[in-house]
Amino acid sequence: MMSNSKSDKCSITVLKSSNNVPACKRFTQKGGVLKKLPEQMEKYFEVDELGLNSFDDLSNILTKLEVEPSSLVILGKLIAGRPTTNLRRTGSANQFGHPDKNFNPHSRRWCMLDIDDLELPEGYSNINKYSEEILAHTVSNLPEEFRSAACHYQFSGSMGVKTGMIKVHLWYWLDRAVSDLEMKSWTSSNSDVPIDQALFNPVQVHYTVPPNFKNEAVDPLKKRSGTYRPEGSSDTVAVPNDLDERLASIPKAARRTTLTGDGTIEWIEPQEIVRDGNTGLVIDGREKLLYHLSLSTMTEFVQAKKIKKKDCQKKVNLLADEIWKCFKDEAD
Repeated sequence: MMSNSKSDKCSITVLKSSNNVPACKRFTQKGGVLKKLPEQMEKYFEVDELGLNSFDDLSNILTKLEVEPSSLVILGKLIAGRPTTNLRRTGSANQFGHPDKNFNPHSRRWCMLDIDDLELPEGYSNINKYSEEILAHTVSNLPEEFRSAACHYQFSGSMGVKTGMIKVHLWYWLDRAVSDLEMKSWTSSNSDVPIDQALFNPVQVHYTVPPNFKNEAVDPLKKRSGTYRPEGSSDTVAVPNDLDERLASIPKAARRTTLTGDGTIEWIEPQEIVRDGNTGLVIDGREKLLYHLSLSTMTEFVQAKKIKKKDCQKKVNLLADEIWKCFKDEAD
């Protein structure tokens, strides 16, 4: 890993697989067609907190991480006193110092915007020739504050493999530290292109390693990363002054919650559900899996039975047992 710099006020959390599991998409070639290999997801990580103070620092760190195939980035920060080796990637969006978690939410002066559903304009099908134009088109659809700022771009693993769509990660340096919830309120309703909101979660994976092409498979993109600077751009994004007001306007009903063991309420963040390619078991996004299983099991239970009031508690216990059984069957 790279050297640690704890004296700097701004930092970025880097996780490295304890077992050198690659943190990237992998493709092979079968019958002249690129095929995606099953995803791998590490459970245990080594933790490093790297100091940075500028956009150039951020870009340099990301460039170095591209050649560390088992490394990735998260928004959260290690809870004080936790070990830095052989650690699970666990954390909650609105709880600090939770005894069963390893990472706290943490406001950052950097962000990554994940663009996955922007249609590739006609005439740009030659993605190598028009990569600059593709970036300009993408940036022009972001919230206004990002349009005139420099970014470090990384075309995602599927860019060029799945045709007709723009898939890119854009990293920015902000003029102040911004929380996960502020990022959601900023990017969810002020963008002309969908920005993946699941990324604004303390432990959601930010991939930094380019895809791996095996068995004579050839990467359709000649250059997957670099810096993009619109004409007259600044290295820093000016954060809107009204994020607090936007955040306060988010209806509480839109926030999914769960009751924890110590009686407090926490929000369930929508992580992607990732299954092991060999076993079929869920290896990431367990919170979302449990949420979906709860809904489906509840629906089946209610449709199948009419519950008498005196039997309510017994039925609730049976329902909880059934949900937990389904979860254990599905998750690793």
